[in-house]
Amino acid sequence: DLTPTKLTNTYQNPTTPKDTITTGQLTKTTYIAIAGIIQRYMDLNLKAPNYSTKTGLGTYWGYHNIIYTYSKILDTYSKNKQLSVSMGVSPLIRPVTVKEVVLAAVQVKKHIDINHRLPSSVFIGGKNINMPSFLKLLITSVLQINNKDLKTLIKVQIFNAPSQSKDQLKTRKMLKNEYIAIAQKVDRYMDRNGNAPSYATALA
Repeated sequence: DLTPTKLTNTYQNPTTPKDTITTGQLTKTTYIAIAGIIQRYMDLNLKAPNYSTKTGLGTYWGYHNIIYTYSKILDTYSKNKQLSVSMGVSPLIRPVTVKEVVLAAVQVKKHIDINHRLPSSVFIGGKNINMPSFLKLLITSVLQINNKDLKTLIKVQIFNAPSQSKDQLKTRKMLKNEYIAIAQKVDRYMDRNGNAPSYATALA
């Protein structure tokens, strides 16, 4: 059935996407079944899903990875005029080291010092990621360094920006125990909500 599809702008972005997919193959039967589930979900809720749990390759197949994989499927179709019997999936971005996050953080600080604003994205792990996702990497790296763990790889996850932000912090020194405690709070918040917080409350 090649009937033209009516375009609409009524669908909203997902609220809390998450992706824990592992590398593997999706059979045609599986990715067609998931496509049907997503279509029904979007027709009912008028927004994209956060993830699918039907791959058998990890708990969550995230929104961004879903788009990438179905783009690959249709790219193959455009060349071969038939749907692939299977399609490979993997995490969108490879895990990164604490050292890589530190080097990226140096560049972000330099950008802010010069331009007095955040960059729109940062290049790490072979990809450009948004700043909320980089915040998660920063927080995780600080906590690992505090625990003297420089070896554990950090998984790159995609997070949304906060709906709004506010900053009323006065100029002062922030002690290590304070910024570690804030990092722990932000880490838990992002894991729970799928987006960066609007602000953090200082301890003093």
